[in-house]
Amino acid sequence: MMMVISEQWCCQRDDDITKARNVKEKLLDDSWWDSIDYILDFTKPIYEMLRATDTDKPCLHLIYDIWDNMISKVKKMIYKHEKKADYEESSFWGVVHKVLEDRWSKSNTPLHCLAHSLNPRWEMDPIKWWLGHGSTSPHLQSTSLKLLVHSSSSSCCERNWSTYPFIQSTRRNQITPQHAQDLIFVQNNFRLLSRTPQYIQGDTKMWDMAEDTFQTIEDVGILEIANLSLDEPELESVLFDEITKDPRVDHDNLTHLDD
Repeated sequence: MMMVISEQWCCQRDDDITKARNVKEKLLDDSWWDSIDYILDFTKPIYEMLRATDTDKPCLHLIYDIWDNMISKVKKMIYKHEKKADYEESSFWGVVHKVLEDRWSKSNTPLHCLAHSLNPRWEMDPIKWWLGHGSTSPHLQSTSLKLLVHSSSSSCCERNWSTYPFIQSTRRNQITPQHAQDLIFVQNNFRLLSRTPQYIQGDTKMWDMAEDTFQTIEDVGILEIANLSLDEPELESVLFDEITKDPRVDHDNLTHLDD
């Protein structure tokens, strides 16, 4: 903010004076910042829903509830800003709701409805309920358990797919499919084991789901590097090149990647 207040802000020869003046006016305009806060307020529930569903945790049976909660919060924020009662119409809410509905219609599948219907959420944990009371309907029990432990996003699969190109490369082009699958399995489990408590709490909670990056990796051990490798392509090749040099690794049990 101090930068645009400076007398030299509009006097930079290398910059567009008109553009610099417009930027200054915006940054010093309270109404503009109020508009930014408003946008953040009604888009926050949408972002929270994306964060909640874009994980490998089983939440397929919760999508309907998460969706209804998100819609309710977005509408509440818009109506609060426009100072309207619930029964009144809002043209802006109509546009936003149509965009959300179109996206929902595109992404929604019968599996969401089925998982929602099979979720005895008012009784007890759905998985425990079907394990304890579903024996009389074995086929339905089997289907229910498969749905209730299913994630609602393909992100977990995409992380496997992003790892494969760094294993099967031009230099390592004779790896059998089973060998590559084993390496991906080991790498992903290696990463899961390396997660520290900070991954599920504090400012760094699920940092990789939001595509954040660490500013530095100094003083980070091999486990933490493995934790980053699936989301940082540059680190993937480093890990595979350096892992055989690590004295903690049992080299006698390693299969060379170039075989």
